Amino acid sequence: MRATLLFSILVLLVSLGCIQSSVVPEIKCNDSEASADIYHYGYVTYNGLTYADSCQGTSRMTEYYCRGDGLQSEVQDCPSGYACSEGACMVVPCVDSDNGNLIAEKGTITKGEATYTDYCVDESVVEYYCANNEINSIISRCPGGYACIDGACTFMTCADSESGRDASVAGTVTKDNKSYADYCSDSATVFEYYCGDSGEVASTTIGCSSGYACSGGICILGCSDSDGGQDRYVKGTASNAIGTSVDGCSDANTVLEYYCSGDMVLLNYLDCPSGYACSDGKCVSAPTCIDTDGSGVTTKTTATFGGDSYTDYCKDSRILAEYMCLDGNNPPTSVDYSCGSGRECSDGRCISVSCTDSDGQDIYTYGHVTKDSSTYYDSCTDSTHVKEYWCNTDNAVTIMVDDCPMGYECSGGRCISGCTDTDGGQDAYTHGTVWVGDASYSDRCLDVDMVTEYYCSGGGLAWTTIGCDLGYACSSGVCVAKCEETDSGNDPKVAGTTARGTVSYDDTCIDRSTLREYYCLRDMITETTVACTAGCNPGGSCNP
Repeated sequence: MRATLLFSILVLLVSLGCIQSSVVPEIKCNDSEASADIYHYGYVTYNGLTYADSCQGTSRMTEYYCRGDGLQSEVQDCPSGYACSEGACMVVPCVDSDNGNLIAEKGTITKGEATYTDYCVDESVVEYYCANNEINSIISRCPGGYACIDGACTFMTCADSESGRDASVAGTVTKDNKSYADYCSDSATVFEYYCGDSGEVASTTIGCSSGYACSGGICILGCSDSDGGQDRYVKGTASNAIGTSVDGCSDANTVLEYYCSGDMVLLNYLDCPSGYACSDGKCVSAPTCIDTDGSGVTTKTTATFGGDSYTDYCKDSRILAEYMCLDGNNPPTSVDYSCGSGRECSDGRCISVSCTDSDGQDIYTYGHVTKDSSTYYDSCTDSTHVKEYWCNTDNAVTIMVDDCPMGYECSGGRCISGCTDTDGGQDAYTHGTVWVGDASYSDRCLDVDMVTEYYCSGGGLAWTTIGCDLGYACSSGVCVAKCEETDSGNDPKVAGTTARGTVSYDDTCIDRSTLREYYCLRDMITETTVACTAGCNPGGSCNP
C-alpha cells in the first residue's frame, strides 16, 4: 500500500514538470593524442568525421588537434634528423647491411639519403658502422692470412701453379696478393716455392739431374736448340747451363746462328743466298726498292721497300725531298732538289708558278697581285699607311707597308692627295706645316706678336691670324715666351707690370719707404729694391 502511494506521487511530480530527465550533450571534437604531437600518429574526430595526421613529403606533416571544441590543423617541418613516416616525425634510422663493425663482410651504411660502402685501402678495410644512430667509420688492418678484397678482409689460401715441388716446371706460388716465382739459385739448382701443409708459403732447393742445367727456374737438358741446329731460315734459341742465346743478324746478309755441340752452345755465321736478306735472325726473301717516278720532281709518288713506304714531300716552299731507289736491294734514299726560278714546292712536287701585279708596286694606285688561284688586294692599314702587294724577282708574293707622303692619306688601298697639318690644327704655340698633295705651307710671323696659322678645313687648306698672349712674341712662325714690361724699364716712379710667358709680376711696396721694382734684363724678369725718399705709393711706385 505504501509503495503504491510513493509511485503515484512520483508519477504526479513528473507530469507536473517538477522532475526532468538529464540530457547528455554531444562531443564535437576528440583528439586521440589529446594534444598537438608531431612525433606520434593521431587522429581527430569532429562532428562525426575523422581527420588523421599525414605526411607532406618526407620532411613535413599535417597535424590535426582540438582547440576547445573546434578542429585545428598545422603543417609543420620535421626537425633535423627526423623524417615524416606514416603521419609522424620519426628519427631517421642508421642501417648497416653487415650489422656492425664486421671487417670480413662488405657492407653499406644508409641514413636518409646518405650512403657509404666499405672499401679497401692497401691491406686495410675502411669499415662503416652505426653508433648511437650515427654513421661512423674505422680503418682496420686485415689480420695475417687475410687480404682486403672488394671492401672486406678475405682469407687468402696458398696457391701453387705447378701443384707441388717440380723442378721441370717453372711455377709461381700466390698468397696474400703476393707472388713467389721459382728461380735458379745457381746454374744447377732450382729455388722452388710451394705451399706448406698449414697453407704457408714454403721453399726448398732442388738440384738438377746429370745432363741438365737450371735455366729460367727449371731444370733443362744440358743444351737445347729450338730450331734443331744450324738452320738459317728459322730463328732459334739455344740454351745450356750457362745461359740462353737467340739467333740474330750480324749484317743485312749474314745470320748469327747459335747451335748445340754436346752441352755447349756454339756460334756460326751463315750467309743468306742470293735473293735473300737477314731479318730478325733468319734469312728471308729480300725486299726490292720500287719508285714509280724515278727522279721526277714534278710528280708526287711513294717509293716502297718491303712493307715500308716513303712519300715525296716539301721541306719548304723551294726544296723538294724526293725519294728514289739508288740500289734495288736497299731502302730508297731521300735527295733534296731546288725547284728553281718560277717554280715552288707544293704537296710533294715542284710546280710552275706565275705572279702578276696590276699596279707594279705603285702606292698611288689601288692594285692586286695574283698567284696561282689566289689574289691579294692592296689595302690601308690606317689613315697614313698602305699595304702594297707586289711580285719579287722569284715570283713570290711580297708585302710591304709604306707611309703615304706628307700631304697624302691612305684611302681605298692607295695614297691620295689630302690635307695634313703637323701641329694638329690652330696652335700658335707650336710651329706647323700644312701639306696639300706635294705643296707645303708653314706657319709664319705676320708681325712681332701676330702669327699666320695654316690649318686643314674640309680636306683643304685654310689660314687665320692669331695674336700672341702677353709675355709672348712671334718668332719663326710660333709664339714664344718674351720678357715685356708696361713701365718702360727700371722706373720706380711709374707703377708697372713685367711678364714673360704665363708669368707676370707687379711693382709692389715692401713697406712705406721701400719699393720692389720688376723690369726686363736680357729678356729675363729681374727685380730690385728702391728706397723711396718721399715714401712708397701703395699703387706700386715711389712718390715724386
